[in-house]
Amino acid sequence: MALKVHWMRPFAVASTSEVAAMSTLTVRNLDPNVMKRIQERAVRHGQSMEAEVRDILTAAVEQPEGARGFGALIEDALRGLPRVEVPEFDRNRQPPRGIEF
Repeated sequence: MALKVHWMRPFAVASTSEVAAMSTLTVRNLDPNVMKRIQERAVRHGQSMEAEVRDILTAAVEQPEGARGFGALIEDALRGLPRVEVPEFDRNRQPPRGIEF
């Protein structure tokens, strides 16, 4: 399955005006599940698949090189702290209590 993406890329010409040229990107052998997820994401965002792919690609290249996610930041903050062993909790050991008001 191939995915074709079209987007506008402005380029300067000899005059002071700008002209827009259409660029095309073809992605071959795209997993059908990926295509389905892009389509679902586009529906959630209320836009076409083409617009969704443009947004995904734009976000991907605007993220700084080496940028790390929130989970990685938490991992870095906890690195070096002593490990804590948490005893296993047996939920079936005591029957649940009712709430008293």
